[in-house]
Amino acid sequence: MIRCTLGAMKGVAVGRGRVRMMDRVMVWRRASRRHTSKPRHFKSRRPLVVTESRLPCDKELRDTLLESPDVDQSLKRTSHHRIYAYDHILDYDESEGIYPTGRSLQLRKLIKESAGEYSCAASNSEGKIRSGPAVIFVQTSVDPKNDENSPRCRPGFESHRLGAWRQRSLSVECEVDANPGGSDVKFSWTYNRSRDVLPVPGDRVNSSGTSSRLVYTPDSEQDFGTLACWASNSVGRQRVPCLFHVVHANSYFEYKREKERESLLDREEKSSNRTGAE
Repeated sequence: MIRCTLGAMKGVAVGRGRVRMMDRVMVWRRASRRHTSKPRHFKSRRPLVVTESRLPCDKELRDTLLESPDVDQSLKRTSHHRIYAYDHILDYDESEGIYPTGRSLQLRKLIKESAGEYSCAASNSEGKIRSGPAVIFVQTSVDPKNDENSPRCRPGFESHRLGAWRQRSLSVECEVDANPGGSDVKFSWTYNRSRDVLPVPGDRVNSSGTSSRLVYTPDSEQDFGTLACWASNSVGRQRVPCLFHVVHANSYFEYKREKERESLLDREEKSSNRTGAE
């Protein structure tokens, strides 16, 4: 819940002038779908949605909001008020979960589009004053069908086949997309042999932001297998890892030649079909 109280503000400076507040009209305004200031992220026991709310007119409040449950943004006031969004008045809309009431704006269907900047304001014939913005950043809940904010492999890093020689180091790079990203992202690597799944020692890994690099050296034939790169952030752990299948270089080159041969045959077949059609 975000509260904002504007008391009697006789002679309070606003912008370049000074105004005297008497019988006030109170408003909530939603400024933009885009954030004008980058929100910080806060951990919660239920790390499903992260928000930042700042209303410096009275005090700073930080709330963690969960997608779907009601959000009650209350405004103490002594006069009439209107609710605004994107410079338009928000009317009562049950289907959208928007409930302007006497003292608050209730959003009963919090979704990603609810993110933005909210501020409360007071105005009368003498002038107006507005609080600083409450920046609300909404992340969707962790769900197997809706995990767009937990880390996932960046396109092109989902699965790779890598050739390596015994006792020669191989540099393997993993990149993910995550929200939040940056220092909030943590990496771990595992190695999957025919029967075992083993953690890779951290001293072989160098991670920064949303990328991680592993230096891997297959010392024996048993060390050829699959490396899995896992990432996690405050939303959750990556559900499907980025995979790197490490094979002996001879097998890798044979695989590459076979793929090139298949690609050549495919191009020849398509060319033949076009010629026949003409």
